Amino acid sequence: MLKKPYRIGALLATLAAVGAMAVAAAPASAEFTPCSAAEKQAGICLQITAPFIGYHVSGTLTAGGQVIHLPLTGGEFPNSHPGFTGFAIVALRSPLLTTDFNSGQINSKCPAPPIFTGPFENPVIQFLLHPCGNISPPFSQELEFPKASAEHQTIGLTTEESPAEQGCAPSFPLCSTPGGEFHTTAASSCPKPELGKSIDCIHQAVTTSLRLGYAVRGPGKGQASNTVSQCETTEPTVLPLATNQTFEEFAFLGSRYIGSTTIPRISCSGRYANGRGNQMTEDFSGPATFDICVQPNSTPPEKEEIPGNPPAKLAGCPEF
Repeated sequence: MLKKPYRIGALLATLAAVGAMAVAAAPASAEFTPCSAAEKQAGICLQITAPFIGYHVSGTLTAGGQVIHLPLTGGEFPNSHPGFTGFAIVALRSPLLTTDFNSGQINSKCPAPPIFTGPFENPVIQFLLHPCGNISPPFSQELEFPKASAEHQTIGLTTEESPAEQGCAPSFPLCSTPGGEFHTTAASSCPKPELGKSIDCIHQAVTTSLRLGYAVRGPGKGQASNTVSQCETTEPTVLPLATNQTFEEFAFLGSRYIGSTTIPRISCSGRYANGRGNQMTEDFSGPATFDICVQPNSTPPEKEEIPGNPPAKLAGCPEF
């Protein structure tokens, strides 16, 4: 998720050249360790703090057999909704010294003072242009409700990031703990990379929590009604986002997350609250799947960095 100003292709090429001798992947229990002062002084660890500004977010959430299409967000200000803004701390080491030579910490909340350069140094401007976290606007979609009724209605939907479940990291006491990490993994996990070499394969794992809200009409207590009820999940829906990709793909193409989760019970307010809450729970709670893309708003590089080749693509995700 790094942007082009942070291109480090020459370094990665060097690491990949010697990385062929490092065949073991980092242990599954590995924890991210920033470059130490001694490593930096010796020149054996390069640490980068890289912002994700206005990243595009898109995808689907499938629950109760119905597909909810998330709105496309992100892009250059002021032409679109903020999308995802955060930052990563990346540590690049020699594969001769460690099996976990590409590692990093992914943060969805920004520290104070802001880490960004240029106009984003001002925290007020930063917040107004691209608030940190995943910002998605309310949207609506036609869905069948109640279940198996063959009746379709336009339901208002909201997805709000819920960082309350995260604590505070000592290094950044004014923001939440990291949302996730990535570590070097087996090259076989990236058999045909779009960018980079399989030796640069990383396993990325991020956990995010969303509060799902619904504005719905429907029968209550056996009676037909046009009264709108405001409903929401009784607790956040946890999305365990994980994928394997090369570091170059992560840096310049973004990430696609495919997985499963469980949507909690849904409660409603207003008239017919109990009846509609039970119906919404029956229709949309329980096992669910997701397919989410998070992509930078910069132009992807060409494959293999050879002039004339088409731009690299993140398979299954929109092109910009």
